[in-house]
Amino acid sequence: MGVNLPIMHESLAVIKRQTIDVVFHAMNAVSEQQEFTSDHHLNMQIPGIKERFIEQQDECFNTLIKPASPTRHNLFAPIKRTMHDLALVEYEDLNFQLLRRKFSDKIYDVLGADLALATLRFEELLGHELELDDMPLSPVKLSKSLQSAIKPIEVDAEKKEAFFRHTLTCFAKNYRQCVNQANNTFIEKGILTDLNDSDGRAYYMRKQKQFMSKNKRNELMASISEETLLDEKGKFVDTKMDDLLNTIDIPQQEHQHIVEAAPLAPAANQQQLLHAISELQGNLSQSNADGYLSPKNHLSLAKQLENETSLKDYGLNKSDSNSIGMMSMLFDNLLNNAHIASPIKALLEQLQAPLLRSALLDKNFFADTGNPAQALVDTITEQGAGWSADKDPSKDFLYKKMADIVATVNNDFDDSYDVFDDALNDFSQFNKSHQARVTKLEKRIVSAEKSKARFNRAKDTAREHNQKAFSDYVLGDEMTDFFDQHWQLVLFYIHNKYDNQNNKEWRKAINTENLLKLNLAGSDKADKRKTVAALQKMMLDTGQQKIDVNAGLQKIIPFIKHTSRVSEQADNTKIATSDTGKSTVRALHEAARSVAAQITAPSAMEAAPAVNARRNKAVDSAPEQPIEEQTQALEPEQLKQLQEQLTVGSWLAESTGDSTEKVKVAAYIKHTDTFILIRRNGSKFGSFNSSQMSHRLMQKTLILLESSMMFDRALESVIQSIRAA
Repeated sequence: MGVNLPIMHESLAVIKRQTIDVVFHAMNAVSEQQEFTSDHHLNMQIPGIKERFIEQQDECFNTLIKPASPTRHNLFAPIKRTMHDLALVEYEDLNFQLLRRKFSDKIYDVLGADLALATLRFEELLGHELELDDMPLSPVKLSKSLQSAIKPIEVDAEKKEAFFRHTLTCFAKNYRQCVNQANNTFIEKGILTDLNDSDGRAYYMRKQKQFMSKNKRNELMASISEETLLDEKGKFVDTKMDDLLNTIDIPQQEHQHIVEAAPLAPAANQQQLLHAISELQGNLSQSNADGYLSPKNHLSLAKQLENETSLKDYGLNKSDSNSIGMMSMLFDNLLNNAHIASPIKALLEQLQAPLLRSALLDKNFFADTGNPAQALVDTITEQGAGWSADKDPSKDFLYKKMADIVATVNNDFDDSYDVFDDALNDFSQFNKSHQARVTKLEKRIVSAEKSKARFNRAKDTAREHNQKAFSDYVLGDEMTDFFDQHWQLVLFYIHNKYDNQNNKEWRKAINTENLLKLNLAGSDKADKRKTVAALQKMMLDTGQQKIDVNAGLQKIIPFIKHTSRVSEQADNTKIATSDTGKSTVRALHEAARSVAAQITAPSAMEAAPAVNARRNKAVDSAPEQPIEEQTQALEPEQLKQLQEQLTVGSWLAESTGDSTEKVKVAAYIKHTDTFILIRRNGSKFGSFNSSQMSHRLMQKTLILLESSMMFDRALESVIQSIRAA
C-alpha cells in the first residue's frame, strides 16, 4: 500500500506520547520509593533524565521515517564487526548492558507475540521491513534510550545503577499496557485491523529462528576446531576462521569433496585458484526440452575443479582445500535435497562458482550469517519451495526472473558482495510487483477467515461476560431482553473492533456497567438519570439506531431500582426467581441461546465491516477439501509442536493418487483452531484443524517441505559430518 503521510505522522506521534507516559509513570514511581526520596540531588536531575529520554525517543521515531537505503556489504565487514566486539567496555556500561539484556529477555518471553504484532503494523505503516529490535517499542530500544538518559546524571555509580534497575523493573510491570496502547492506536487508524495473536506468534517464531540460527552457527563453527574453548557459561567461544580452516580435516569418506593435488605440483597462488574457478563458471547448465534449466553435472564441486579446470596442475594449501571441501559438501547437500525441484537445482548449481570465490576471498564466509551470497541461496530455495513447472515456460515469470538474476551474478561478480546485494534487492522488488495479484487474493481469503473467527470470538466474549457480570442478580424479562438485545451488542461491537478487552472503549463500557450495577443493587450512590444517559451514549456510540436505543431504555427504566441481588434473598440462593417466575440460571441460558440471532442485527453487522458479502463470496467460491474423519484432539504440547512446525509461510506437498500439489500455510486461527492452506496462485486449498493436519502429516498425505534457511541447514549437515569424523 502507499504510505499515507498524515496517518503515519499522527499514529507515530500518539504512540510515542503513550510510550513516554508509561516510562515516566515508572520513573515517578521509583523516585517515590524510600531508597530514592531522600536523595535530593538525584530528584533534582529527574527532569533532565526525562528530557533526554524524550530526545532519544524523538530520534528513534524520526529514524523510522527515513527511507531504508539498500544494505551494502563488503568483504571486510565481518572483520570490522569482530574488532568492534573486542573493544573495551567500561565496567559501568557492562553492568547496564547486563541489566538491559535481562530486561529484554523477560519482556520477549512474555510479550514476544504482542511486540511482533506491533512490528508488523509499524512495517505496514512505514512501507518497509523492520527487525524486532529496531522497533521503537522494543525492550532493546527503550532500555537503551533509558540508559542514555540516566547515564549522564551526577550520582555515584551504585545509586545510578539502582535507579536504572528499579525503573526497568517498574516499567516491565506496565509494558503490556504500552504495547496494547500502540496496537489499539494502529487499529483505530485502520492499520492491519485483521491481525490476531496467531500472526504475532508466527512472526515472532520466524525472527527467533533466525536469531537462534546465528548463535547456533557460531557454536557449530567453534565445535569443529581442534582446541574447543568454552566460556564460564559453557558456551563456545568464537574461533578465528583462519585458524579453523587450517586445522579441520575433511573426512576420508567424503573424498569426492577433496581436490587431489598432483605429485610434486607447485602451490597455487590465489590468482591461479580464482582463474580455475572462472573456468568453471563458463560451464553452465543448459535448457532442456521443456524450456527449463536442468542440472548438468553429477560430479561434486571439488571433482569438477579437479577434472575440468587447470587446478589439477597445482597443489592447494590446507585453508583453501578445506574451503573448497566445505563448499563442495554444502552444495552436494542442497543438490541432493529431494524437496528441491530439478530446475531450481540447476540455478543453485550455477551459483557454486561465485559462492566459492566469495569463500576463498572472505575467510569469515562460513561464519557470517548476514552474508548476502548465502541470503541469495536462501531466497531462491524458499521461492522454489512453492514452485512447480508451468505448462507454458515462457509465461513462468518467477522462474525466468530467478534465472536472469543467477545469470547476472555469474556475469557481473567482481569479487565484491555488491552484485549479491543488487540481486536480492532486484528480486525483492520483483516479488512485490509480480506477486501483488496473488498476494491480494491470498490476503482477501485469509482476512475473511480471520474476520469470521474474530466475529465469533467477539460474540462469545460478549455472551460470556454478560453471564458472569450479572449472574448475581435476579433479572426479569425486560432486563434480560435489554442485555440480550442491546448491551451484548455494545460489548460485541467493541471487542470485534479491537479484538481484545485492553482498550479504553471496553473500560468505558465496564464503567457504565458498574453504574448500572449500583442501581440494580439499590445503592445510595446510584444515580438513575446518569446511568440511563451513560447507557444511551454507549449504545449510540457503538452503532445502534437511536429509535432502537430509546425503545430499549424505555422498557428497563421502571425496573432499574426494583431489581434485587440474589445474595439478598434469604433461603433462595440456589434457585432465585424473578416476579415472572423465571430462574436466573434459565434466563442466562436463554440469553446465551438468543444471542446468536440477536448478534446478527444490522447494527451489529455494521460494527464488523470486515465481514461482508464480497469477502464471504471469495471464501465460499474456493473449492473446499473433503473433511476427514475427526482424529483425537491434540494435547497442548502436541499442538504447540505442530504450530512450531507449521509456521505461517511453510510449504507442504499434498499427495492425492499420482498427483502432487504444493500448498502454503497462509494462516493459523487460534480461536477456531484452523490452518488455512493456499495454492501457489493465491486460491484457497482448504481449511483444516490441528488434529486433521497432524493426521495428514503422520499419514504422509501432507509432507512439510524444507524451504527457509537452507544454506544454514546444509552447512549444519556439513559441520556435523566433519565433527563426526
